[in-house]
Amino acid sequence: MYGSSCALFDTKHTIHSAILDKEVTVYEKNVSCNQKCVTCKNRILNNDLLELLEGIEKLNQKYHGTLELRSAVRHDIILKQKRLFRKIMKYVTRLKVAPEHIVDSILRLMNKSDKNTFEEFLKEYELINKEQRTHKHLVPYFVAAHPGCTEKEMHELAKYCKQKGLFVNLTQVFTPTPGTMSTAMYYTSHHPLTKEKISVARTFRERKNQKNILVPSDDEE
Repeated sequence: MYGSSCALFDTKHTIHSAILDKEVTVYEKNVSCNQKCVTCKNRILNNDLLELLEGIEKLNQKYHGTLELRSAVRHDIILKQKRLFRKIMKYVTRLKVAPEHIVDSILRLMNKSDKNTFEEFLKEYELINKEQRTHKHLVPYFVAAHPGCTEKEMHELAKYCKQKGLFVNLTQVFTPTPGTMSTAMYYTSHHPLTKEKISVARTFRERKNQKNILVPSDDEE
């Protein structure tokens, strides 16, 4: 997402910056949107990160070093930047991604890209591994007990990971965070926009059980 922007921010203003002590130009958005940035035509991606990776490449060649990238990538965005994807793959020993779930009904509530997008990412990831003659591991991050998620959806996720050979050890139980749509669902048991009723796992045991389906505790296997 480095350097990306939104085309809806098109109204130019000049304000005084107290930090820089000069006038600076800022852009505002004067139209409302549905906040679905994942598939939005107004999202503007930026490839400036490619220059940073090329700089790392030069340093490695000059000093015979092994500088490595360890931050995660947005799997839905990197599919739009395949040249950058290939360059990133040269500087990771394992790649972190955060699909968060795999069941479309839950992904919709999370406002995340759908299952097909992650499947497309997996194919491209394997293709790049073959091109670069590597076998770098994928490290996916998932969320358990998100509003709307039940043990049924967690079993679907666990089955999918097993079928795809995904090693899972990064799983977090959903934690309400002020100001988010998901938190509104958690506290009201309704989607704030559609008003649909949503099941919510609230007790410690309900939430723990969902996580254990994907990543069993040592004392509960």
